[in-house]
Formats: sequence, structure tokens, C-alpha cells
Amino acid sequence: MLMQASSSSCSLPPLHPGLWCCRDCFEVQLISDMSSPVYKYDFDEEEEFKDEEIAFRRRHNRHRLLPLKKKKDRCCMDRPMWDPLRMAYEEVTDGRETFLLKSWRTDPNMPRSYALLRGTLSIETIVRLPQEPLRQELARAFSCSSQTMDALMSYLQRAAATFPVQELASVYCSADDPSLLFAQPNARHVQVFTQICEKTGVTLDKAQIRDFFIHQQREDSLLLELRQQCEVCFS
Repeated sequence: MLMQASSSSCSLPPLHPGLWCCRDCFEVQLISDMSSPVYKYDFDEEEEFKDEEIAFRRRHNRHRLLPLKKKKDRCCMDRPMWDPLRMAYEEVTDGRETFLLKSWRTDPNMPRSYALLRGTLSIETIVRLPQEPLRQELARAFSCSSQTMDALMSYLQRAAATFPVQELASVYCSADDPSLLFAQPNARHVQVFTQICEKTGVTLDKAQIRDFFIHQQREDSLLLELRQQCEVCFS
């Protein structure tokens, strides 16, 4: 049965793997890699997934089908990435227009459903430097009073809050909070931190202070929190 469906699909125009939309019907379908081992060896398990793709290609055989490309870092979801029941909104483009792609599933054993909507995402990101473990490492490396340490951490946190988001490369996301990312400061940010320590009266020379922050960066003790506040704006 499946092999017959696969054979009859050969007359349909080929679509490379990825998200495709029909501009005539505004319908979206994820096209899988038909040459992958999944389709060669796991026909029973993946039959429903593949049949949906073939049905999509048949329904829209004479329509305008265009691939959709996801925009980097333009996504919000209500549950962590690992949760199969998460609902997500992502900005995608067909090369001419930008749309919202809504994806969801109500059964973890079923493929995700997609809806193409008109709208955009409004994303505001708040940058924060956590107190720990940096404060503990600072106290261990530098000789200063508790009051000076409080002032130093306050200055460092205020500086981190002004770092442009586009300068920060996220390294991973929170396992339980989909709105929380973690990013590494770059060389310019390390220089800012070094200058703040010098002005605060840390009893080390500039090179030693810079080396301290570079070491903390390598040890992931200098990670910045990126808290995203996302609003879905339909048009």
C-alpha cells in the first residue's frame, strides 16, 4: 500500500526537504527527506507522515508552491523546545513577504500541524548579568571590602544591561524556560568590565583584570541572561 503511494508520487514535481507553502491556499507542509533511512526501513512507523506529504503535493500539484525560510532568532513558544506539545510562532519568509508560522500538536505521536498567518513578532530582550557565580570568583581573586564588591557588581550589571542584543551570541537556552537564553560576552564587553574594575579600585593591573574575565568567560562564569518578552502581532 505504502509502496504504491510512493510509486504514484513519482509523477509529482519534486520538492526538496523543508517547509513549503501554497500561496493559492495558504496551506503549509513539512516535506521530509524521502531518501533518508526513515523512509527506506521504517515504512510502518512513518506511513502516516509520508502519506500527508504526498496528499499535500497532490492537492497543490498545479498551485504556486514556495519554500519557507525561518528567520533567525524570530521565534516564541509556550513550552520548552523539548516538549512535543509546545505551540510556537515563528517568523518565516517566502523570499518576498514575511509571515507568522504557527505550529502545534495535540498528540505527541502525531506530526505537527502548521498554519500560515499574517503578522509579526514583537520581541524585547532584557540583558542581565547574574550575581553568581561571578561575585564569588571576584571575591576570590580581588582583595576589596564588601562595600566595594557590592558597588563593583552593581556597575558591572548596569553595564551588561546596556549591551546591544545583536552583539551577543546565545550559547544555549534554558531547559525549562523557553523565554530564557544564555549568551557569552565578546571581547568589547570584557574590555568594558575591565575598565569598570580599574575605576572601582581593584588592586590588580589592567592585564591581570582582563585575564581574569577571559578565564571566567572560558569557564562559563560570565554568562549573560537574555530574557525575551514576546508578543504576537496579527495583521
